[in-house]
Amino acid sequence: MYKEMWNDLPGGFHPASAPDFLPVAQLRDLQFRRLTAVVRRAFNHVELFHQRMQEK
Repeated sequence: MYKEMWNDLPGGFHPASAPDFLPVAQLRDLQFRRLTAVVRRAFNHVELFHQRMQEK
């Protein structure tokens, strides 16, 4: 369930074990993609967040 929430690439690893098995550069990329997805979702679905981001 956790893996599908983040739309990770297939054939990978379980996200909960990422810090233990990924090289630092790959872990940073994974974290950045996840953060981007969260911000995009908030921007598209939370009116207050959308308004505040438009003000900046």
